[in-house]
Amino acid sequence: MAFDIPDGGPVRLRHSFTSSDAPTANELEEGELAINSADGVLYFQTASGSVATVPGSVGITSIVSISQAAYDALASKDPNTLYVIT
Repeated sequence: MAFDIPDGGPVRLRHSFTSSDAPTANELEEGELAINSADGVLYFQTASGSVATVPGSVGITSIVSISQAAYDALASKDPNTLYVIT
């Protein structure tokens, strides 16, 4: 299975520090993710255009951009961190 990013662009992240702040469908574009670090929730836009949360995302407190090799070398992974492999 292959995953295509529209126009071949990178996955973009949006961010909010405000509790209970969730993006609307008009605020997210295809291929974007939004994180609310106050609540630890990760959002995405579904194929039908509505906004949904990533299952198990409640509790995310930080996002780390990391190489695959560096991720593999971590002695322990923080369950409250979203690791973005770059």
